[in-house]
Amino acid sequence: MKPSVAIVGCGKVGTSLGIWISKAGYVITGVASKSLS
Repeated sequence: MKPSVAIVGCGKVGTSLGIWISKAGYVITGVASKSLS
């Protein structure tokens, strides 16, 4: 079983990383950003 991942910083890099990690089969358990957009 792969570990779960949380992403801090959901800008361009964080979003791209999240997509890549998700496609690799990891579970994203949380995201955090300074703003809602």
